[in-house]
Amino acid sequence: MLACYKMHLKRMFTRREYMFVVTVLLIMLTAAFVESCRNVFGWLETSLNSAALGWIMHTDQQPFGNTGMRIFVFFLFGILAALVYGDAPCIDKKARALLPAVVRTKGKQYEISGALAAFTGAFVTFFAFFLLSQLLALIVFPVHSSFYDYYAVRAWEDSLNKDPLFPVLFFRYPYLNNLVYMIGASFWAGVLAVMAYTVSLFVGNRLFALGLPQLFLYLMAFLQGLGLPFQVSVIYYLYPTTVVPTIRPWFFFLAPMAVIGLLACLITVRTVSKSGSDYL
Repeated sequence: MLACYKMHLKRMFTRREYMFVVTVLLIMLTAAFVESCRNVFGWLETSLNSAALGWIMHTDQQPFGNTGMRIFVFFLFGILAALVYGDAPCIDKKARALLPAVVRTKGKQYEISGALAAFTGAFVTFFAFFLLSQLLALIVFPVHSSFYDYYAVRAWEDSLNKDPLFPVLFFRYPYLNNLVYMIGASFWAGVLAVMAYTVSLFVGNRLFALGLPQLFLYLMAFLQGLGLPFQVSVIYYLYPTTVVPTIRPWFFFLAPMAVIGLLACLITVRTVSKSGSDYL
């Protein structure tokens, strides 16, 4: 299992698809950094918000917002997560890249370790992206800003009649609050990557596998429109400045665990029901 896992990781980090994901994330990171610099150019340091609010996913609280990150959250998050390694089984089936001897003897381990690699790759890549954004924010904004943070955040909260998901962290420990969201969003990226990988095992249609995670995000947003008493749209749990008042902390933690648990069950059922020759 460990050998298969290492093989998947090596393969994943050298794929063109993975390089494409990293390139897109770096372009977005650079664009957001330049946009932040442009928006606050010429401001006095005492008028700036802190780097905590300058983090890339605080798009609605940065001066003039951050257009690129809205595109990332609402249109690209699921697709980029899936591209990390979610389509690998489709490529294997099309190219018949696996040696029959390996497939017959270690097919189950190969698929399970591939799913683990997909999760690891997406989680690490997105977390590095978020963390680098926070470090870049320290270049543009001061570490602390008692003036702007207090008045801007309080006024923003009152005007929208919205409570943060984690009020204590949001107001007292903003950098820790950012870290929680970094981990949460990165975990969702890993879940969506495994979702694409699982679909690839069952369906084998590459476009469908890569598109399903983004469709899943839209489906959850559609379900919210049915009048549920709490927010189920995953998108609104990816960043800390959502204006939706029905977000719930328990959903933030339990929803990704429930989805990854379901995917693990599907992969287990597949590996148990298939014989060695079925992996050819």
